[in-house]
Amino acid sequence: MLDFFVDNLLIAVEAKIVAARDKVGLRHEETLSCARTFALAALALLPTGEDVGQVVLVVLGGDGTMIATGRMLGDIQVPVIGVNYGGLGYLAEFPIEELFPALEGILAGKYKVQQRLMLGVELWRGEELVTRNRVLNDVVVNKSALARIVEIEAYLNEQFVNLFRADGLIVATPTGSTAYNLSAGGPIIFPSMNAMVITPICPFTLSNRPIVVPDDSVIEVRLITEKEEVALTLDPAIAIGQSVRRS
Repeated sequence: MLDFFVDNLLIAVEAKIVAARDKVGLRHEETLSCARTFALAALALLPTGEDVGQVVLVVLGGDGTMIATGRMLGDIQVPVIGVNYGGLGYLAEFPIEELFPALEGILAGKYKVQQRLMLGVELWRGEELVTRNRVLNDVVVNKSALARIVEIEAYLNEQFVNLFRADGLIVATPTGSTAYNLSAGGPIIFPSMNAMVITPICPFTLSNRPIVVPDDSVIEVRLITEKEEVALTLDPAIAIGQSVRRS
């Protein structure tokens, strides 16, 4: 059975993505984007009746590749096996040297599936919806290098929480809590917890501390400061706007 798995891994990436497209529900343009972006990724199709029982996405890369893969899949429920083939491998379970022994264990049913929280994000500019996306790590509203501190209002389920005067604001998942959030003084959240964290970046007021909220909350972030360059970062993707709504 391992030979079957290995053979599928070694087939051209584009061919495997197209073959798996209908099963996982990816649109044609998304499969082409995946093929271009993940030159070291492969979709392995396990036979019906195996323990995994469905399509498995094997990702060869670092943390950036894992995060981009999660954003690409969005709501599609597909198990992802991370193999560290990059610089950082915090999210990748196995080093490249352990790839095939790990696959043998998975085919033998020796695995656990860990769910990871993702955020759905909408960027609004006035009454106009600019973009809608999903992120695995965090959403960051941050001033540019030369801008002064900015004022940001935060609402939780349409209730006012605080006016932050800071260099920016982070909304992070448990996965993203060990990234920018941790550097900004936010807490580490256990990956399986149903929670998010709102963390100001270098706040002007000492009492402005990180806030941990339930993961089913609707967070709305409003940029109050005008005439300052501010960036909205969705994992690696960047947009510029004046109003951000998280739902």
